Amino acid sequence: MSHFKNALAAYADPNGFAAGPNSLHCVAVLYGGYSYNMVLDDAMYAKYPIGLMNDEEMRPNDLSARAYWTALRSNPMAEFLHPLIEQGVSFFVCNNALSGYAVQLARRTAPKDAEVTREQVVAIHDELAAHFMPGAMLVPAGVAAVNAAQEARFTFLP
Repeated sequence: MSHFKNALAAYADPNGFAAGPNSLHCVAVLYGGYSYNMVLDDAMYAKYPIGLMNDEEMRPNDLSARAYWTALRSNPMAEFLHPLIEQGVSFFVCNNALSGYAVQLARRTAPKDAEVTREQVVAIHDELAAHFMPGAMLVPAGVAAVNAAQEARFTFLP
């Protein structure tokens, strides 16, 4: 995201590199880890244990930040992302990754030893997809979106 911020600032400066405002379109393809959590709105952070699940994935043996993540009820990236969204950055969210995440959330929020049904998973998936920030779009596969963006002459920055 910092690459986006810097590139957008450079292109917007009419006295610098200067192609002018709106001459650069940045696209982020979110398909790995929990990157797609960046585009979820606060309602999803308030409803599901999103922050806590991130913490367990990143630091399963270090529980020092557990209180912070447990208390997290809003998207910590929102303040950073809103200016990028206002500049037209697009976020492509991998449906395959989001589907897997919906399974995890269904299991995590189900009563202990309860079976998780396909209907529950689909309901969570659809709810998450309905709560993306502006500029985010669900795509069938993130890997294919990267390829399609490169074919459309977007530059890949890992």
